[in-house]
Amino acid sequence: MNDWDWPFHKIIAAILSLAIAFAAAAIPAWGQEQPQDDAPETAGDEQPEMAGEPMIEEIIVTARKKAERLTDVPGAVTALTNDRLRDLNINSIDDVARFTPGLSFSKAFGRSTERPVIRGLSNILAGTAPLAESGASYYINGVYFQGDILSLDMNLVERVEVNKGPQSALYGRNAYSGAVNFVLKDLSVDRFRYFVKHGTGLAGEAGDINRSALTVQFPMGGGWGLTMSFGDYDYRGQYRNLNSNQTIGDEKTKSQMLALSGPLANGDLNFMMMTSEDNDGTRALQLQRSDLNNCYPGFRSNVTRNLFRGTSPINQRGTPDPRAGGKFEPDNPYQYYCGEVRTLDYVMLNDAPAEGLPFTGVERDRLIFIAQYSTELPKGITMDVNGSMRREVTSTGSDSDHWDYRYYSPAVNTPAPTTHFPVLGSFFNIAGQDDYVDQSFEIRINSDQSKRVRWGAGAFNYAWERTGSSIAWIYDDIKPATFECVRNRAGECTDTWNVTGATFLGSGKRPDVDEYTIDNDAVFGLIEADINDAATIGFELRLASETKSLIDVALTDDRDGDQFCDGGIYILSCGVKVNKDKAEKFRSTTAKLWYRYRISERATMYMSFANGNKPGGVNNQAAEKQGYPDFEEEESRNVELGVKVAPPDGSFYAALNVFANDITKLQLTTPLADPNGLLASAVSNQGDARITGFEAEIRAFPHPAVEIGLGYTLVNPEITNGCDAFHYILTSGGYLYDADRTDAEAAAMGVRPGATCDISGNQIPLTSKTQYNVDVNFTAAIPNSSTEFVFGLNSSFESSKFAQVHNGLETGDALEHGMHISFLGERYSLRLTGTNITDDKTPVALTRWSDYGQGSLCSFTNFAVFGCGANNRSTAFTEGQNNFIENLDALTTLSSVDYGSPRGTFASLRQGSQWMLTYEYRH
Repeated sequence: MNDWDWPFHKIIAAILSLAIAFAAAAIPAWGQEQPQDDAPETAGDEQPEMAGEPMIEEIIVTARKKAERLTDVPGAVTALTNDRLRDLNINSIDDVARFTPGLSFSKAFGRSTERPVIRGLSNILAGTAPLAESGASYYINGVYFQGDILSLDMNLVERVEVNKGPQSALYGRNAYSGAVNFVLKDLSVDRFRYFVKHGTGLAGEAGDINRSALTVQFPMGGGWGLTMSFGDYDYRGQYRNLNSNQTIGDEKTKSQMLALSGPLANGDLNFMMMTSEDNDGTRALQLQRSDLNNCYPGFRSNVTRNLFRGTSPINQRGTPDPRAGGKFEPDNPYQYYCGEVRTLDYVMLNDAPAEGLPFTGVERDRLIFIAQYSTELPKGITMDVNGSMRREVTSTGSDSDHWDYRYYSPAVNTPAPTTHFPVLGSFFNIAGQDDYVDQSFEIRINSDQSKRVRWGAGAFNYAWERTGSSIAWIYDDIKPATFECVRNRAGECTDTWNVTGATFLGSGKRPDVDEYTIDNDAVFGLIEADINDAATIGFELRLASETKSLIDVALTDDRDGDQFCDGGIYILSCGVKVNKDKAEKFRSTTAKLWYRYRISERATMYMSFANGNKPGGVNNQAAEKQGYPDFEEEESRNVELGVKVAPPDGSFYAALNVFANDITKLQLTTPLADPNGLLASAVSNQGDARITGFEAEIRAFPHPAVEIGLGYTLVNPEITNGCDAFHYILTSGGYLYDADRTDAEAAAMGVRPGATCDISGNQIPLTSKTQYNVDVNFTAAIPNSSTEFVFGLNSSFESSKFAQVHNGLETGDALEHGMHISFLGERYSLRLTGTNITDDKTPVALTRWSDYGQGSLCSFTNFAVFGCGANNRSTAFTEGQNNFIENLDALTTLSSVDYGSPRGTFASLRQGSQWMLTYEYRH
């Protein structure tokens, strides 16, 4: 961990000093050149008279939804060009984040529920709770894209632009912390041409990887052209599942694109249809069990479970965890784990129907239509119109207890057994299908950009709907069943159990269980004016109205209904009913004021002030029952100062900036104590935060044959005010938070001294304080040929990230190294690439997770005796001894105690070393 508490005024002084130094160096060399206008120069105008000399290309971006030089944008933008995407072996947004200062990315559940974090603004439940959002938005050719984008075929992408800081005024919804725009390759067709690519390689010791792509373009006359593209990606995961002796983490994608482009009614039209099919196997997730917990002693721990249920088979059966010295620790008194979570080279998951899991992995079918039209109107005015439609069906499933065996407990309506039996298979699993439909429309009008005063205006509409269904088993009557065995780490069968169980007849999709919708309407505008030849000021404004709605459907005990039932931890219930139907409307006004000063033609300084908003939403019925019906928009106020320098000789490009964000109504996760001890979570507004930071990007040619790229981020994302109910559970010894409880009452109950819900001073979870990346390319011409030889090395570092607001669980620092050896010809290239070549095993994401294998107190005890269930909350606590709760005799009820399952941790495993040989040909 890198602690940083540098006052903000010192950061401002530092960047101003750097700016003055750059200006001093630039002014004599460039003679105070002044631009003729703001229009971007053509590629020919940008090339200095130095044919054959290496240079940093002048990049034209669309970061403000118009074409302009990167150095002219009054904000922080990282632009990865096609050459950079190739040299850095970038195949997804995950790779983009490794080489973008200020962007952190977490694959929490494989290629689903993505969580991009820009400049420390995160959301733990983003993608998991359907109306909770990350605050960073995706775009394809400037068109808003809602959802997971990891499987986008990067062979279609010409450039990636990462716009950092609030982009709400121009980009709109969910561009709270920034926007990532994937700019596709030029679709205009002037001749027949094609591109073919194939790569194959090895992934660690157990897997392999293949990538193929084909793009063909046909001229159709009259300026019209047709583009067809096909992509295929197959990655066989490199972690071994000892239960099945198969690899896990498999990823497969087949993608297609059909595009038409050409002139239409004094303008240009692009129409794209993109389809993709993802078929990922069991996701590479690994549980660190609660046996390893080492902090916050208290009631919600393994020792409590054993005191009440006696000796349990769970403590003698299953695969010992090598991280605990190969032994189970049933008497562990701790509720949580603090420190870096260690991962193993193998997992033991139940991932087959025979083991009680109806579906595992990720399957996604996606269809996207995008239409874009641009035209010029009189007086130099331009109009841009775009629209999109998407249909997506995604199925996900996983063994969610992450144990190599499970406990079977029969339905509520059957006689309760005297004990709970260990059974091979998934004790608790989650499998479901989500159906998404959305559409967007935007129109923008911009004035003549050569004028000293320029303006723009537009309107935006977006509609999104998600329908969720469960994939569940059909159960036969409860009757005896024999399960195969329990395997040890080597995959050997060590024992066989004959136990009471249910016969699994098959699986099916239960009727729709929930519906979520988003409707967003907005108008926006901007105006900018040149004060003189060097100074420009601009103002951007957006007015938006958004409605989010939720229809939440719950299971009932109606056994005469549809027999697609849910087999939960100790329930078997069928039928459905609506428990919540609610909509909330949010109105927002977001603005940005900026000032830009040209030090010279190729050097600028800028300052900006902006406010941003992350959409609010509605929680489900379980959260509403416990006082969390919805959550408000998160808001921020932001200031940024920066300088950019790109001399005309192309010798280097440098961008430096500092920023500060004040956040109110911070959206974080609240874990809820369900009356029956089950896991539930909600999004809530838990407090305020302040983020200060510094970013730097440099690309340079220190020698004609050597190109260097550097990126660095130092950020301090601190919660300044906040109260988290689960933090009180940890610090109190296991008691539920009650704001009205007096100190005397707490002491009488046995609450630990110093118990608090206060999380002020903690680091915002899922954020890193330090990131850096470096890459070096050495280029040499091969004599008597038009082929170049390129040897490149790269590294990326990201400091440890906390999983939750308690700042206990953390990933540890991640450091990946890569390399490539390339032969680049006019029409072909041959490349050997290595990714994560030192096989860094730092988990990419962590999630606190109930250790279901240990069970909740109520699932192992008599309901009437121990006060479990909604109707027995006042039953006297008369059994057992608890050696870590003080004054146990004063504890009279369970209603003040969190008696759910002990907390473990599951880690999303990082893809290890990969080596690939790739051949490309262009015609």
